[in-house]
Formats: sequence, C-alpha cells, structure tokens
Amino acid sequence: MIKTKKWLGIIGLLILLVLMGSVIHGDVADAAREIVKLDYWAGPFGGTNYVTGFALLDTMNKTHPWLRASLVETKGSWDNALHMGENKARKPYSWCMTDYGTFTMSMTGFGKQMKGKKSVPKGDRKLLCTVMHAGNMVVTTDPKIKTGKDLKGKRMSGWTAGSGAWTTLEMMFKMWGINFNELKSYDGMKPKASCDALRDGLVDAIHLSEPYNPDNPNLTTGHFAELIASGKRIYRVPMPKEKYEPIAKEYLAIGAYPHLWKNLASGHWVKDWPGGGLNVVVGVFWVFKEMPEEIQYELAKTLIEKNDMVVAHGAQAALMVPSVLIGGLPIESEDQMAPGALKYYKESGVWNKYWKKK
Repeated sequence: MIKTKKWLGIIGLLILLVLMGSVIHGDVADAAREIVKLDYWAGPFGGTNYVTGFALLDTMNKTHPWLRASLVETKGSWDNALHMGENKARKPYSWCMTDYGTFTMSMTGFGKQMKGKKSVPKGDRKLLCTVMHAGNMVVTTDPKIKTGKDLKGKRMSGWTAGSGAWTTLEMMFKMWGINFNELKSYDGMKPKASCDALRDGLVDAIHLSEPYNPDNPNLTTGHFAELIASGKRIYRVPMPKEKYEPIAKEYLAIGAYPHLWKNLASGHWVKDWPGGGLNVVVGVFWVFKEMPEEIQYELAKTLIEKNDMVVAHGAQAALMVPSVLIGGLPIESEDQMAPGALKYYKESGVWNKYWKKK
C-alpha cells in the first residue's frame, strides 16, 4: 500500500513538472518572440484621432508583451494624408486615422489641399475599422457676434491649418461668405490654450470639433465646460441647415459619408443650444500595405475582445464599439479591408452581424 502511494506521488510529481514545463515553455516562447514596433500617426493632442488611437494603442501595449506601439502627434488628418504617399516599407510598421473624406481624396488627388501631391494608390493601404466622431461649432463670448459674417475683423482660435477640423471650419466660413484672411488673427491652439484665450479675452471666438465630454481634460470641451459652469455666457454662431448642407456636399472630408444634422445629445449643449447642430464625421483607421496580416489580425482582435479596455479611455474612445467599428465602415466591398482584420472579424462572427453593404 505504501509503495503504491509512493508511486502515485512520483507520477503526480512528474505530471506537475510536465505541466509546469509547458507553462514555462509558453512564457519563454512569448518572451522570445520578436518585438514588433508600430508607429501610430495620431493628430493634435486631445483631438479625435489622438484619443481614439491612444485607446487602441494603450490596450495593445498592455495586452501584447511582444508589441511596442508608439503615438506620433501630427497636425491632423490632412497632415497625415499629405505624407501617406511616402515609402513605408520599413519597420516600425505604420498605421493611422483620418477623416473618411481625407482618406478618399488622397487616393484621387482631388482634395483642395492635395494640389500638386501625387495621389495614393488604393492598394497601398487598407481599412481596419471606423469611428464616428466630431461635433463642430463656433462659439463666442461676444453677444454682438450673431452670424458668421460678424467674425470679420475678429480674433479666433481653432485647430492647426491642414487638419481635418481646420477644413471643417473652412467649409463653415464659405457658408458664411467669409475667409480666413478677413479675420484679424487666427491661431491654431491646443485645447486648454484655446479655451483660456476665450476666457481671458485674447480671442473673440473659438472652434470646437469634438464629442461633448466635460469630464475629459484632454478635450476642448472639458475646458470649455469650465467656462459655462463658472457662469460665463457663451453664444453659438449659428449654422443654418439649409445653407450648411449644400456647402458640405462640396467638401468630401465632411459631406460624403455620412453628414448628419442632429440635436446635441447631452450636458450643457442642450441647455444652452436646444436647436442642435452637431455634425458627425466618419474617421477611418487604416494600415499601410507592409504591415503583416498577423498584426492586422491582432489589432482587430484587440478591438473586439478587449473592447471594455478600449472604451474605458472615455470621450471619443467610448464610440469604439463593434456596431460602429464595423457597422460604420464606408466600403463597397470586402477587398477594401485589411485582410488580417477581415479574417478576425469573420472568425469572431462580428462581420456578418454588423457589416451591411452600403
């Protein structure tokens, strides 16, 4: 009996050692895996491109020990588009996000800011997912500014020239029948600087281009909400729908897919501006052709399987749910998708659940 127990003990120990060896071997294999470096081209700090990209990047780095993804701050969608024709056949691999119109215009060369730039072949990049974002409006503390034309000779802050938000403002100016040259000054500022300048009277108006989230200090609206809460009276420069929509159609970066005229959803917006005026723009994540399909697969897998970690970053990242990531994809056929990402979406079942041919 004692010998039997002894042998059973030895067998149990051997089994335990085998199991431990398997675990150790798995750890060693994972640790020995070649480190992959990714550059993510973001946008201005606090903007949609920056926040949503960081949400995925941060989640990827925390859940993939073999990955080193880095955030690269840029001027925005147009700045990214102007450089996407460069040779990216190197490591680290690159990925990015732009407004959908910027994405399509850069491939055709028809964009107003793309003059003299070589168009980018469709095969050089593929879509990974999409994000719906961006509320746009111009606000002021001056009650005398009642229409867009009243901005003539005024001081204004907004976003860096060349960004997607800047192009939106250019479109709004066209609707109002003015241009940037008719302002006294225009400064592309970061969120806090812009709101502080309005509070201190250094500018007469600012351009907001984000979802509303008063609790996020990285966003313009986070600082802007402080002005409203302090009792500062803020006025919205109106954008009449009947004038706005015809102009929007001329700007693919804003008007092509989709451009929605909505009532603002929550917070101080409703209290101060019940007439609404939020417009929604599609932002698309895309990858360069040299990114391996297995990395595309991991990006897509992380978006879905670690979605709770992604959306926990708040604000724009909270919009990164499967119904939007896949359901909002502005594509006509599956060959526009990054093949590695498409493979995961199909395997997981979310593709058939959410994607509908446009």
